[in-house]
Amino acid sequence: MEYTREQKQAMCSDRNISVMANAGSGKTFILIDRYIDIILNDERVDKDPRKILAITFTKNAAGEMKARATKKIESLIKAETNEKNLKVLYKIRERLSYANISTIHSFCSSLLRDYPIEAGILPNFTEVDDADKVKIQNEAIALTIDEMLFNSSAEDKAEFQSMIMRYGLNTISSYLN
Repeated sequence: MEYTREQKQAMCSDRNISVMANAGSGKTFILIDRYIDIILNDERVDKDPRKILAITFTKNAAGEMKARATKKIESLIKAETNEKNLKVLYKIRERLSYANISTIHSFCSSLLRDYPIEAGILPNFTEVDDADKVKIQNEAIALTIDEMLFNSSAEDKAEFQSMIMRYGLNTISSYLN
């Protein structure tokens, strides 16, 4: 396949990159080619995908990247005839299941789990799930409204009450979420 100028730039492995492009533009294709090229040819990685960090935004995208990387290695294994190279490719395929291809959220979580003291958090912290997130947001909104209604100047309080009457608490809360 012939790469575009931009795709060639993304394939350069002498620097870290961030790729932003529209859906269907070939981001994942290029990233996987680059990822496999780094695994196979960058001496700093020493053919170990666990030494590379690839971060994406969604679990689906991370899963797709890992699946495509595995599929690419599988195709290289099928085409390889040299026994020594085959052993290397098999080892890479095995290590891909432990590769650092993840979402921003899961990467940060693992980093905090590895270094809780340095981050100033409890080692046994738990992540907030969606239900807890909504509960915390609603509590914060309620506290903010209480603060505005009970601890503001008379002028601010009157303005805030007028806004509540005009738009309703649900509408105001939805803007704050």
